[in-house]
Amino acid sequence: HPGVPLARTLRWRHRADSLPYHCDGLFVPARWRAALRDCTILTGPPWDQTSDHHPVVAHFFSNPPNIPSPPPTLTRPDALS
Repeated sequence: HPGVPLARTLRWRHRADSLPYHCDGLFVPARWRAALRDCTILTGPPWDQTSDHHPVVAHFFSNPPNIPSPPPTLTRPDALS
């Protein structure tokens, strides 16, 4: 989200005064970009008690239009026999 402040993904569990900090993210293949619906950062119970980090979740369309197929897998000629 260019131009939008990043959501908090890290907070120090034992410090009420910890500043918002964003240090978590997801890496996916570039060709998945057209399938991306949204990203969510899970906060509140039970996540606050589980870890200092908030889970980052991406949702994708299952059959998006205009997603190129991955390149074919190359097979070594000697692996075919």
